[in-house]
Amino acid sequence: MDANSEAILAYNTFGGLNWPTVNLGGAITDNLSVAGALACRVDGGVETCQSDGALVPWPATSRTWWLSYTIAARSEGVTETVRFYGVDGAGNRSAPITRTLRVDTLPPRLTVTQTLTEVWHNDYINLGWGGLTNPITDAVPILTGTLTEAALDWADLRIEHPNDGLWTTNLVRFPDGRWHGAPQLDFSVPGVHTITVRARDLSGNWTVAGPFNLLVKPVYNLSLSKTVTPTTGVRASDLITYTQVILNRTERDNGRVTNLRLTDTLPAEVTLVSAPPECSGSSELVCLWPAPTIGENEHLTVTLVARITDTWTGTPLVNRAEVSADGKDSDSSDNTAAAVGAILYAAPTARGAGDCSSWADACTLQSALSVAGYGSEIWVQSGVHYPGAASNRTATFTLKDGVRLYGGFAGTEIARDARDWRANKTILSGDIDRNDITVNGVATNAVNIVGANALHVLRGENLGAATVVDGFIITAGQADSLGYPHYSGGGMYLYNSSPTLAHLTFSSNLASLAGGGLRTYGGHPVLNDVTFHGNQAGMGGGMSNENGGATTLVNVVFSHNRANDHGGGMVNNSAATLINVVFSANSAGIYGGGMTNYGDSTLIQCYVQRQQRRQRRGRSVQFLGDPRTDQRHPVGQQRPDGTGNRQRQQHCYHFLQRHPGLRRLWQRVEPGLRQRWRRQH
Repeated sequence: MDANSEAILAYNTFGGLNWPTVNLGGAITDNLSVAGALACRVDGGVETCQSDGALVPWPATSRTWWLSYTIAARSEGVTETVRFYGVDGAGNRSAPITRTLRVDTLPPRLTVTQTLTEVWHNDYINLGWGGLTNPITDAVPILTGTLTEAALDWADLRIEHPNDGLWTTNLVRFPDGRWHGAPQLDFSVPGVHTITVRARDLSGNWTVAGPFNLLVKPVYNLSLSKTVTPTTGVRASDLITYTQVILNRTERDNGRVTNLRLTDTLPAEVTLVSAPPECSGSSELVCLWPAPTIGENEHLTVTLVARITDTWTGTPLVNRAEVSADGKDSDSSDNTAAAVGAILYAAPTARGAGDCSSWADACTLQSALSVAGYGSEIWVQSGVHYPGAASNRTATFTLKDGVRLYGGFAGTEIARDARDWRANKTILSGDIDRNDITVNGVATNAVNIVGANALHVLRGENLGAATVVDGFIITAGQADSLGYPHYSGGGMYLYNSSPTLAHLTFSSNLASLAGGGLRTYGGHPVLNDVTFHGNQAGMGGGMSNENGGATTLVNVVFSHNRANDHGGGMVNNSAATLINVVFSANSAGIYGGGMTNYGDSTLIQCYVQRQQRRQRRGRSVQFLGDPRTDQRHPVGQQRPDGTGNRQRQQHCYHFLQRHPGLRRLWQRVEPGLRQRWRRQH
């Protein structure tokens, strides 16, 4: 028999579309002549045969044969034995080819239970084959059931999408007959999806279950930002303008949002003057856009004008708003916004009314950040401030664009210039479980971090140049998680941000990857009068500057920081300008004990460092990029004439004599190192 016939007979079952006749064929050979082929049904030892013709001799030793065999049995489960013979010209039969055929007229037994009738769009998108989730064992199924069929040919799920698309996939069956389907399918289009389950056995019998309707509800990612103008200098009876921007960073294929709703609660001290026609109300406005509005990455600006009442006493004018729409927001954390046109007062523990309006009614720093708007100032009283409670490692002080944080207040000042950040130490600590080894609330070394601290003490994204953090000690951040970005920037993590960081000390923060004290990723931050002490990371123990930004460091000290790999004080993988920067007693496990530079760095005047400890190899300062410096031979590199660090140190020492500002900065380096330099020079 030919391969096609063998394949047909290998199924062993007949019925449904394949019953009662099958077409078979093959070839016959003989040493003299051939006649034809027989297919003989065997019943009680008696053969009843069908032939492919008249069985007359052929004047040839080989030929092909073909016949249509009709199955006699017509009852479910009855078997039929068939012998196939070749016959030569003399009537001799060949040895038989024997097959047992079974009649199958029943379809596969399929049961289907619909577990879910509604899902959110992003719950079942991107759960395809090869994803991180095993859809068969880990996801909630949409349909479940059983499938019983000994001779199953195939089974599948057929999904008709709302956009007229059609998608099918094979149904996966477990050994015990259970099957589990549909989370691995692509429900990337919101709307009603129609699912049909189909199964067919080898005899061609069909079973179809369904249709089952599944509603995929849309998911959006709305965000709301709010600003107020003017931010300072307002008086009773003045007009102020609230500008709110609704951005739709929607999920793929969700289209425009419907029933967009903005709720805005105005402060009691203002009266509404004007609002868009979609808004109604006075003290609490409700703005509604029922028709589809703002698609992917589109925004809608809403402007409200209000007048400050004559009875206003100067308390913060806090305006809060919230945005929503039909469907589900994939990240509702940015659906609310507030704008404050006054100074906010924060203390380690809230007191009085706790509304941030004065020192007597100071709120916590977290509360102040939650209501602050662009242009707001937050005055922070001395003491230790924690971003959250124990075990909440993701708690952080989240910086806001245009908000200015000032520490160093005793809690009685009426002018910012009256603060003293040196005397009134304002500590932002990641020691949320309150068990680190500290001195007056400040960890003195990263190894003194105990337990599970906050992953980042402060964190900021997309911050502009108007953002300020000034007058704080930032300590005990512990960025040691596996998830991005929680392995970098234990003290502070900045993404695409350009704030001013002034009068800060990063003390004893930790990161498993980069930037124990500070990690910058893009942007143009400016650091002025900042100290990095006792921080630790895989690379860039004190600071890591990454990915295309341009960071400026003025009057900065890196002291006693540690990198397990390279860049004990700092790693620069971008553009950086260093002016009056001191590196002292930092260390790295491989190279660049003081600094490792992969980027385009500019060094103005002189930065000073002690030869750093190294476990394996490398220089104190490792330049792998394009350094620009006013020294011909930076500290840590050998001159062409073979002379060593003494001449280079003398060169730096002379810079100290000529630049009083740098000399004052030098006083912050440990006295022992200064004494050794004086003996040498």
